[in-house]
Amino acid sequence: MSGDEEEVEQLLSNGADINTCTVDGLTALHQSVIDSKPEMVRFLCEHGADVNAQDNEGWTPLHAASCCGNVGIVKYLCEHGADLAIINRYKSALLLRTTHLTPAPFFFN
Repeated sequence: MSGDEEEVEQLLSNGADINTCTVDGLTALHQSVIDSKPEMVRFLCEHGADVNAQDNEGWTPLHAASCCGNVGIVKYLCEHGADLAIINRYKSALLLRTTHLTPAPFFFN
């Protein structure tokens, strides 16, 4: 377990809410996705993070992973319950945002 994971584990054991968000609506899972930290993404999901949490603009962690081009995190979130049908406040569909990913075909397998 990394130092970050140990720190989060301590916070959770002291009653912290894993889905607490910033003023912008970002959760720790959103931020871990944006920072491309797959180990923390896994840790947070294993400890109950909401994979479909939406920030103030309706972006989910899956939207963020897609836009960041992180295929591994996209796949992990999809395998752990991320909803492909959620659209953000700009009516941007996730599947359209994934077309720039290389490779994106795992969505169709």
